[in-house]
Amino acid sequence: MPQLYYVDFSQDLSQHAFRHVADPSYLVFPSRVAAQSAWRSFLPGWQLQNAQFLSMEDFRGLLFVPSLPELQDEKRLLCLWQVLTEDDRKAFNLYGYQDIISWGGRFLDFFVEMQDELVSVEYLAHEAPLEIAMREWQEEHLTRILDIRQRYLDFITRQGFTDKMFYLQPDAMRMPDVPCRVVFVNQYYFSALEKHIVRHLEEQGFEIIIIHQGPQDSFDLDTLTSREVRLEDLEEDLFRLRHLHLYQYSNQTQMALACLSEYGRRKQAGEYMDTTEKRLLVDPSFGSAAYTRFFDPSGFQQPASPPIQHSQLFQLLQLFGRHLRAMAEARQKGFILISEIARALAQPGFVAYYQPGWGEDERGILLNDLRQLSNRQVMYIDMDLQVFEDLKDECRCLLLPTLLQPHFALLRKLATIDSLQAMIDLFDEPGALMIKQLCSEEELDNTDILHKYYERLDNFRMAEKLGLVKDWRHIYDTKDSALAADIWQLWLDSLQTARIKDNTATPRPIYDFSSLFDTRNLSFDEVIVLNSIEGQLPQNPEPVWLFNEKQLERMKLKHYDLIRKWERYYFLRLLLSSTTVYLYAYRDGEKELEPGSYFTELSHFLAKEDNWSQVVRHSTPIQVKDEILGKAQRELAKEHDKVKWLAEAGIKDPASDIESFLRLPCDEGKDFDGELKTSFYGLNRLTANPFAWYIQYKAGLDECNLLPEETVNPMLFGNIMHSYFGKVLRPIQGEHKDVKALESAFAKQTLTQELEGILQSKEYLYKIPKNYNLHFLSDVMLQLLVSSVRAFYDNWLKPKLEGKNFRIIPEKDYQQDKSEYKTQRSFGKGDRYALKVKGRADLLVNTSETDYIIDFKTGSQADVNQLFFYEFFLYRHDEVYLRRLESLFWMLKEDKSKNEGVKKEEVYNGWKSDIDTILTGCLAQGYGIGNTTTDRKHMAAITRADLYRRPGKKEGNNETV
Repeated sequence: MPQLYYVDFSQDLSQHAFRHVADPSYLVFPSRVAAQSAWRSFLPGWQLQNAQFLSMEDFRGLLFVPSLPELQDEKRLLCLWQVLTEDDRKAFNLYGYQDIISWGGRFLDFFVEMQDELVSVEYLAHEAPLEIAMREWQEEHLTRILDIRQRYLDFITRQGFTDKMFYLQPDAMRMPDVPCRVVFVNQYYFSALEKHIVRHLEEQGFEIIIIHQGPQDSFDLDTLTSREVRLEDLEEDLFRLRHLHLYQYSNQTQMALACLSEYGRRKQAGEYMDTTEKRLLVDPSFGSAAYTRFFDPSGFQQPASPPIQHSQLFQLLQLFGRHLRAMAEARQKGFILISEIARALAQPGFVAYYQPGWGEDERGILLNDLRQLSNRQVMYIDMDLQVFEDLKDECRCLLLPTLLQPHFALLRKLATIDSLQAMIDLFDEPGALMIKQLCSEEELDNTDILHKYYERLDNFRMAEKLGLVKDWRHIYDTKDSALAADIWQLWLDSLQTARIKDNTATPRPIYDFSSLFDTRNLSFDEVIVLNSIEGQLPQNPEPVWLFNEKQLERMKLKHYDLIRKWERYYFLRLLLSSTTVYLYAYRDGEKELEPGSYFTELSHFLAKEDNWSQVVRHSTPIQVKDEILGKAQRELAKEHDKVKWLAEAGIKDPASDIESFLRLPCDEGKDFDGELKTSFYGLNRLTANPFAWYIQYKAGLDECNLLPEETVNPMLFGNIMHSYFGKVLRPIQGEHKDVKALESAFAKQTLTQELEGILQSKEYLYKIPKNYNLHFLSDVMLQLLVSSVRAFYDNWLKPKLEGKNFRIIPEKDYQQDKSEYKTQRSFGKGDRYALKVKGRADLLVNTSETDYIIDFKTGSQADVNQLFFYEFFLYRHDEVYLRRLESLFWMLKEDKSKNEGVKKEEVYNGWKSDIDTILTGCLAQGYGIGNTTTDRKHMAAITRADLYRRPGKKEGNNETV
């Protein structure tokens, strides 16, 4: 019978374990961290005993040695993928190799766990369906999964390999040569295989000692199972905890800031002077959460081995992968999205790799080059860089072609990758990819990143070298750049799990950092636990893969309730073995997050003063809701109308007159300089939102979208429409005596050919999506455009012009004749300023009786003020104009006219009066914000950085018509 020793939570578990060291002996710990920590503590008093400190996983590795080499990492998934049939892939929705990463991981883990719990395949196939009430789909999937397992076994055996899911059999256990003492130090959970190990070792003459930290009778020696710890059964003199802080906040940000505030207060008060105290931060989100950057590295240990995926090297490799993928996914080959180039420029190492001598000035020029392209709705850059030649009259890009030329040359080489060896051959070859140059100076000087990179690469290449994959096209079913992108992504997936070591010499921080499960068997003077919320502490259950939690429990496999008890024990053990504990949680109703059950259990238990009377409780300080902070600031401003610093700075208190505070002052002499020239869109912006008009049209600032979505946006569709109408109408411009003369121009075949010609023109080569939206554009939206133009002819143009002489005037034709501005009104004191307007409608039609103005709309919104504007500019500016005038919108999506123009003179006069009111208000009070929410959100992407102008940079009006 094994010997069982209980250790109180007030005692040092490792020191107790050292008493049982024999020569020889094995000390087995729950984790490698616990084993290594114990070994470091043991070394000062080591008397040369032959004692090995191992984790349970490593101890099992001594006892079970496979007869064949064991597959590891991605090699398992590559082999698994190759044994799946088409029916298998359809059944489990595995449409490509990337889909198997998650599914295959669950598959392999499931059968390894069956080995760990000694659940046989025969039981699973024959008895389990009857015992656990499987559903029909589960039985079908189980049959298929067992068949896949057998095929996987046969495949890797033929290749000369095995897998952990096959060789962990009790009868394959290899015993150490000489019986000795084996000490299991606080192993809370023994799997069925581990229980077999304990009993078999004892049968073979090994001395088995089990050390369990907890109350008496909390471990059953007969079954080797731990009993759940009950808080009420814990006597206070048997644990160290004396100060417990339970803090709850309304969101994660408040929680993190409260923790930092408490840290700052204590540091200022000198509470961290004792450097011998062991302090720890436990946080499941530390390192990945945004607030991590605010934790001072001198106070809080950062993750000891940062993942390589955070490095510049990995991010640049990832960037190359995205560009390869973009090349593969473009329906028209040889194009890269401008958004991908923008993201590349945001990577500091990208520019430095190709042009190491360039600095901030060159980066500014590159950004300006990109903005020029974006402002002209360019969505793609071709890899031949022809876009810069085709658009040289519109965009004067200075440095971007120089930067992209070597990059695209490299991408073409990477696109030839069709095997792992072909990829590796491109590394560190002149004219190819120089890995060292992708690293930052800090990474090269302070980390082992290159060693880890090549170490992982050497392991990765084995999948091909060992013959596990002979043709990668059978893995991915792709070719050319798509196959290259797939192989590249496989390499990134393998590399991203590597962790690099930072060799920078730094003083030991006040708080060490650890995950909860790495604290097993360790004790501290003080512990901070952040994110003690449901889903993190305790963690969420895994999504159902094949069996639900109840079914797993009935099959004696690991299930959520068991894992939760396991986690709860180590959580309580950490708290009870520490003197002072800070638990931070939050309740965020919007995100459906609430304090974890461990936090809540302690809160309820300590709500009774009789429970743990020696433990000093500290609860959350008074909370202030986020929305109250702004209100309090406004109330404070009201109470202090003459705030000193505002007065000294010459700033009026915004709370006293918020409207005036949100106005830009008007300098009429500078802003108007005798006249204001504008198009309809400028005038419309001025009347709706003078503040935004000043920013956009006077200061010359435009929102620039460097990350356009690969879609058919309204602006693109509108531009295509205008180009289309120009091409359709230009051949028929001029005088006509019979509407039948237009029939051939509006024939469906002619309309379709004209539209296809536009889409294939250089004007739109770089602007039209080249993904699946290209089909939507050509098959749906453009067919709509053709049918709507025909409907315009059949339903409006033909009936209106039947039997009449008429003149067709397309947009660009009349614009040449009437390019001068028309004075709409004078304004200001003494009418010193003139408002001059200019605009162009899509089509003018003149008959002997009537002048028609037609503007085509691709959307569903139309502003009648635009028709008023056109009527004034084209005809009504002439006071002697007496002809009949009609204006309208033709709604292309609805095949009908809408919002005819001036029907009542008072409405037209009201529009002119509103303009006068706005102009007068701007002169007198400045440029105010819009009245509607939509107006106020206009140009929300403009930031303070955009308002900055370098000395000598010309400000100006970017007004266009």
